[in-house]
Amino acid sequence: MALPEITENIIRELATISSYLRGIEYFENGEVDRVWIENGKYNAYVQGAELYKVTISGKKGNIQATCSCPYDWEGICKHAVAVMLTVLNEKKAEEHGTNLQEITKLIEDTEPEKIKEFLLNILSNDEPALKDFRIFIVGEKETNATRDNYKREILELLETSGSREDYYDDDYYGDYDSPIDDIISVFTETAEKYNREANYILEKRNIALSPPIRFGLLVLSRDKVAAAEFGKSNYKEYPEIALPLSEIYLKDGLRDEAIQTAESAVQILKERTGDFHYEYSAFENLERLGVFLDKTYDHDKDYKKAVDNLLMLIHVSQEIKYYRKLRELLRMDKEKAEILKLLKVLLKGYPETLFRIYSIEDDHERMLSLAEKNLREDIFPQIVKRPRDRYPHECFDLYKKKINDFLKDTKDRKAYRKVANWLKQAKDIPDIDSRFKRYVNHIRTKHRRRPALMDEIKGL
Repeated sequence: MALPEITENIIRELATISSYLRGIEYFENGEVDRVWIENGKYNAYVQGAELYKVTISGKKGNIQATCSCPYDWEGICKHAVAVMLTVLNEKKAEEHGTNLQEITKLIEDTEPEKIKEFLLNILSNDEPALKDFRIFIVGEKETNATRDNYKREILELLETSGSREDYYDDDYYGDYDSPIDDIISVFTETAEKYNREANYILEKRNIALSPPIRFGLLVLSRDKVAAAEFGKSNYKEYPEIALPLSEIYLKDGLRDEAIQTAESAVQILKERTGDFHYEYSAFENLERLGVFLDKTYDHDKDYKKAVDNLLMLIHVSQEIKYYRKLRELLRMDKEKAEILKLLKVLLKGYPETLFRIYSIEDDHERMLSLAEKNLREDIFPQIVKRPRDRYPHECFDLYKKKINDFLKDTKDRKAYRKVANWLKQAKDIPDIDSRFKRYVNHIRTKHRRRPALMDEIKGL
C-alpha cells in the first residue's frame, strides 16, 4: 500500500503559520518519540502536555492527519506538523514489524522466478528504481551504454539551464544564470566514474560556455589547478562559483584563501539582495556560503566573524537553528542582550522568527511587545499564549483591541467564527473572568443587530 507523499509545500498548505512554527520547534527539540509505518499510514507518538498519538494517511492532494490532542482549530496541529517534518527528513521512520533478518529470510524463502516477477513489476513502473538497479548491476564497470547516457545527461542539463549544445550540429546559443551547485549536484554520483564526459564538453572549441558552467565542468574533470585558476578569475562576477572554489582551496589546505574567497563573495551577494532579479538566488547562495564559513572559522580566533556570520545566516534563512548555534557561541549575557536588540532590527518584517527566538529565551516582555505590534491573525494567538500567565490583563487588552478592530470592518459569518474563536482563547487567560464577562456583554449589547454574530458567541 502506497504511503502518503509528504513535501514541505504540503505541510505548509495543511497547517496554519502558528501550527507550522510550533511544529518546527517540536521537531527540532526532538519531541517526536517514535515513527512507524503500518497499513500504508505513518504513525507516531509526540511528547506534548501528554504523549499524543498522530496518524498521517491519504494520497497526494488528500493528506489527512489525526492527533489525540484537543486541538480543534483551523488546519493540522503542531504535533502532526512535527511528525510530517520527521518523516520528510527521514530521521526516525522505521518499518513496522520488519527488520533486516526478516527481509533476508523472506528473500531466501522465495523462489527466484517470483523475485524476478516482483522486480519486473516494480522496475517497469518506477524509473528512479530502474536507474538505481542499473547502477547496482553495472557496479564499477564502465559500459558504452552508461557513458552515453551520462553524456546525454550533461547535454540535457546544459539545454534546460539555458546553455544548449546540439549534439550533432555543434551549435550553441543562450546563457546561464543558475547556481553552479545545481549543475554539480546532478553529476556528483556518476561523475566519479565518468568525468571524461566533462572533458568531452570542455574540448569542443566552438562551445561558448558561460563561466559558471565551464567552472563546474572543470571541477568534474578533476583538473583542480585549472578549476582553481578559472574560478579565481571569475568568482567576483559570478559569486555562485565562490563556494565550490572555496571548497577546493580548503581541501588543498589553503584555509585562508578559502575564507577570503567566501567572505568576498558574501559581500558581493549582500549588495545584490536589494535587486529583485537577484534577491532569491543571492539569499540562497548567502546561506550556503554562511554555512561553509561557520564550519571553517575557528570560533575562538575568528570569534567576531563567526558571530556576524551567524547573524547573517539568521537574517537570510529565518532558520532558528542558526540562533541556537549563536546562543551557544556567545560568551557573555551582555552580548546576548545586544544581539537581541540587533535581531529586532534585522528581523523587523519576520515576527514569526523573532517570536521563536524570544520563546527560546523565555522572554515574556519581548513577546508581549511583539504581540502589540503584530496583530496578524495567523500568528497573534500563538504569540500571546506564551506571556499570558505573567501578563494576563495586558494580553486580554490585546484580544479586545484585535476583536474591536475586526468587528469594525466585517459583517459575515465566517469572520464572526473567528471572533468567537478569539473570545474562547481570551477566556482561557487566567484571572480575567469578570473582565471577560463584562466584555462579552458589551459585544452583545453593541452588536445586538448582528444575529449571525450573536449566534456564534452564544454560550460564552
